[in-house]
Amino acid sequence: ATCTPLASTCDGFVAPDGTTVPGWTERTGDFLIDTERLYSNASGPAYANHITMDGTVQADGCATMDTSYGSGTSLRSLGIVLRWAAADRYVVALIQDNSSSGTFNSMWIYEYRPGLTHLAGPGTGVSLGTNPIIRASVTGTTVLLEVDVDRDGTYDETLTGTTSITAPGLTGAMSLAFGTPGYIEEFCPSCP
Repeated sequence: ATCTPLASTCDGFVAPDGTTVPGWTERTGDFLIDTERLYSNASGPAYANHITMDGTVQADGCATMDTSYGSGTSLRSLGIVLRWAAADRYVVALIQDNSSSGTFNSMWIYEYRPGLTHLAGPGTGVSLGTNPIIRASVTGTTVLLEVDVDRDGTYDETLTGTTSITAPGLTGAMSLAFGTPGYIEEFCPSCP
């Protein structure tokens, strides 16, 4: 996918541990920084806990996220938010441990407009490991989620969906945890 570069740079969350996330705005749920990782302990509503990076408005664009599964084996999700306009109007492309397996094992694309609408997802069975890099892009009505399982620069798994949300919006992150959270190690609001 062709991505529109932004002036913003990647964020490795090098800030004091706590509930203040410089350069970001919490939209739903409480996000925290712990040892240079971003996370949320919130468990609901479904895929609604999100935070947007300030100054990242784009219509067609792309973002990447370095993830870490964390500890334990509880259900958890991490995702990239695209075209955020309001708490009930955005696209989210995510990875999830869908079965308490101890690894990320599913990929999904949803949109809120308002209400949650499933755009694409294979359910369980995809082996995504414990620290993949994910990339999500949106061009026109096409949403693409890609996962680099072993962080070697090659995207091993892809998923495509079609969105009805076409207006520009902010880019950000989503986190959902039913127990121990997953972590975001780095977030880039554009793609190389």
